[in-house]
Amino acid sequence: MLSFVERTNAMAKLEQDIILLNEVMRDINALVVVQGETIEWIENAIDQGQTNVLVANKQLVTAIRYKRCNRRLTCCIVTIVLVVLLIIILAIIIGICGVAKLCQKN
Repeated sequence: MLSFVERTNAMAKLEQDIILLNEVMRDINALVVVQGETIEWIENAIDQGQTNVLVANKQLVTAIRYKRCNRRLTCCIVTIVLVVLLIIILAIIIGICGVAKLCQKN
């Protein structure tokens, strides 16, 4: 009879251990699911970051090109303004000298 009680106790202990193991496995499964979602979110963030970097690089190349063109345009405008000012100054000087010569002849 003692062995029957021991077997019953052993089976009860085994049943408790199996229930505990089942709970542990469910907890591990829940953690794996949560971590899987987190890893998926991280992968998506990395992919989005990579896409953003590629777009930013293209925009930087375009910005550099615009800056160079803008610099050339600024130089051309400054050169044109200086030439026009030089022509105006020369016209004034020639006009003054011409008037002075006419005044000296009279």
